[in-house]
Amino acid sequence: MFDLNEYYRAENKLEFDSWQTTVDRIREIHDETERFHDNVDFGILFQRISRIILDMSTVEKNLNEAYFLNNDLKTLVAQNQKLFYEIVSPAYEKSYANPAFCVHIFGEPLGQLMSFFYFIYRQYSRFACFHYIFKMAGYNRLFISVYENVREGNLDYEYLKRLITDEVRENTVKTAAVAFKKRFDLNYRYFLDIVEHADLSDPRYLFRCGCYVSEHTLRLVRFLSTYDSVKLEKLARVIVTAYENSFPRTGKELQSGSLVKISYQLGQEMIIRYVVRELRSKGLEPLIDRVAAALPNRQYYYDHQNDHTLYLDHRYAEVRLRSLKNAYEQSAHYLQQYSGDISFVTGDFGSTPFVPLIKDQALKLNARQREMHKVYVKTSRSLYLSHVPRKQISFTAISFPSPEIGENFERIFNDVFEVNTQDEEKFALVQKTIIDALDLGRAIHIKGNNGNQTDLTIALPPLLSPEKETNFVNCLADVNIPVGEVFTTPQLKGTNGILHLEETYVLGYKFIDLTLTFEDGYLVDFRTTTFNKESDNLNYIDEHLLFHHDHLPIGEFAIGTNTLAYVMARKHKILQFLPMLISEKMGPHFALGDSCFSHQEDQRVFNPVDNKEVIAKENEKSALRKSYPSEAYTNFHLDINLPYESIGHIQVMTKAGPNIDIIRNGKFALPGTEFLNDPFLDAGAE
Repeated sequence: MFDLNEYYRAENKLEFDSWQTTVDRIREIHDETERFHDNVDFGILFQRISRIILDMSTVEKNLNEAYFLNNDLKTLVAQNQKLFYEIVSPAYEKSYANPAFCVHIFGEPLGQLMSFFYFIYRQYSRFACFHYIFKMAGYNRLFISVYENVREGNLDYEYLKRLITDEVRENTVKTAAVAFKKRFDLNYRYFLDIVEHADLSDPRYLFRCGCYVSEHTLRLVRFLSTYDSVKLEKLARVIVTAYENSFPRTGKELQSGSLVKISYQLGQEMIIRYVVRELRSKGLEPLIDRVAAALPNRQYYYDHQNDHTLYLDHRYAEVRLRSLKNAYEQSAHYLQQYSGDISFVTGDFGSTPFVPLIKDQALKLNARQREMHKVYVKTSRSLYLSHVPRKQISFTAISFPSPEIGENFERIFNDVFEVNTQDEEKFALVQKTIIDALDLGRAIHIKGNNGNQTDLTIALPPLLSPEKETNFVNCLADVNIPVGEVFTTPQLKGTNGILHLEETYVLGYKFIDLTLTFEDGYLVDFRTTTFNKESDNLNYIDEHLLFHHDHLPIGEFAIGTNTLAYVMARKHKILQFLPMLISEKMGPHFALGDSCFSHQEDQRVFNPVDNKEVIAKENEKSALRKSYPSEAYTNFHLDINLPYESIGHIQVMTKAGPNIDIIRNGKFALPGTEFLNDPFLDAGAE
């Protein structure tokens, strides 16, 4: 059985002497920049990289648990800010990590390569924090090799590119495999020990995680350290109960002793502590392999998102897939016990929506590589599912705001708490009423108003036994918190029209005047006016909405019923900050790509209340799994939400008789759904 801690010890021992030797040589290099009289720019570049390496080698030697207790918070904050200062605007404008600046200095394509080279060494703060000596040793050798080539006058782009990318390629393959093993290794307890045993009222524990620590993160820790423990216990019960319920509601079984992976945002450790305790009380075993953190500069990461274009080829993809396959096999014991994930999808909940600066100097995948990347994603997904079948696992996702959302953070957090902990029983009954009406339809018509141009018909498969079958899932608080939606897998043929959003936010990226056109269930045209140049708009959609997929089907149609969430967001003026997890419950939403039942279409699912079986679990594309399995899935699912205020009507187009309004002018119009409008009335009374 693979032991991650033993792996790290062995790798460090193997590379320790090399690491010390290379550090000594780099210390000499740092003082040799006068040799670059004829190329001062390279001298400055190497001096800056060598300074990073030397500083981080010192940090690595000094870091241990006592270090964070022996230094006061002010000192740790200052050290953390120094580590990330260079990539925080405006310093980033003249950083070698900025491809625009690097190209200005070195020209193309060498400037892009050198920016990537510099980007590699920006990772050293994390390497030092986790004592990854073996990683630093390899990249130290690379630095020395590049330095000596340039010193001798070898500036051949192809040679330097091969030199740099050979090391990165090998390291990336190894890192991906180890990262997978880390996800499921019970012996890896670094973050779990922090959650369970650190003094979470003392923010100094944050700096043990090797991440950027923002003032907002510090504020979150202070807030949660004094938060009502009774409410935290309630929240933990809601989350773990939702996770438990997600199994029987999707026709699965949760075994005692199962492993549950937890992912969360730095600063939320106090909430996670209560969740861990609740999981253990239920006989479940928590895993935490990493923690997400606030990004110091989203433009920096955007600029480098396609750096792998330097080494992405068929050989790299094949080697990485083989390495992952070995990792799965070595983790087989843990994978058999793995039951799923509890995710705190905080991310951008509170941050200003991001509209990146499009830089010509940033690296981009070519058409061949985009296609290669799609094939790799599809193949790796299939490989994963062969070892972790979806019929075995489930998940629960929930979201809370970051203090970055503004001065009213505490009030907003408490209101989101109320939204996330609503009683699901009333929703189960009213959503059954909605589903009963929807099941009378051959299609659903969505029409926009208030300037919204949406005019879209969603086709539904026929119900052969409506007394015991349904097309829609009565979705409560299980896989997704908060409660509140009904959803289906549309029939592709007959699904036609336009989905229009004046302004929307997808995965934190802002889109203006987004228009998507569907013919027989497939996306055939897309437009946005986010940027002035049409080519930038099309590339933006391709990268952050379609993710290089062609001919995408519509995989889901849903109606959100959580009007309390909508009113809360309007009250605090935070609609633009909401994560999809909450915004999808506030009106209809549509998913590009696969259905919610991807790779588990044969799993029988029954709704609460009436116990009707959900039959709309696949469409014409996913049905190909029986004849052409390689063509059945996109391995992609992206939700797009249309808010209540943009809805003229959502109408059931019945097989016989008059059409039925579910929503009319942004309010629920179906008899039996009146209580869903109460939050609107209460907001009006205020």
